Amino acid sequence: MTAILGEAERHRRAEIIRDSRAALQQGETFDNPGEPREQTADRWLSWWQHEMVLRNCHDPAELLPDACARLEQIVDDRVAAAVAEECASLRAELQALHVELTERWHAELTAICEVLAKRIGEVIDQVEMVNKRLQTELWNLVKTQFRALRARVDGVLPDTKSALRDASERADELPNPLPPRRVIN
Repeated sequence: MTAILGEAERHRRAEIIRDSRAALQQGETFDNPGEPREQTADRWLSWWQHEMVLRNCHDPAELLPDACARLEQIVDDRVAAAVAEECASLRAELQALHVELTERWHAELTAICEVLAKRIGEVIDQVEMVNKRLQTELWNLVKTQFRALRARVDGVLPDTKSALRDASERADELPNPLPPRRVIN
């Protein structure tokens, strides 16, 4: 038979569960369930007693506004510290991400440059090959056209070879219009 739990026992067990969960979330070991709560209560009690003596007051209720203000200040400080820590963490992550993205960009850019250099080399080789082929075809066409022209000229002027030879020989017999070179010592 199960015993019926009293209200105080249910409240105590709920505090133990809440403290256990909080310790697990913070990654702490949880040996004594009430220790963190007791330490906090002792700090507040010490503060309360100090303030009552300092202000020479006998009613603790007079310090409630100051206690609330102190509690708000503690919470604000903790929140500001947590926000600053999270911002620093996010900045570090962003910096790491920036470095990683920059490295990836450089790697991709290098890969693209290598592929482009290879492809440009292939294109240059193809252009040179086509250029040589076209040059050969052009020379063959010029030779063919020149032969056809020579045949036509020989057909129209049958004695052009001897006339050209005679002109060439006569050019050798003409005096040189330039004065002879002088040797300078």
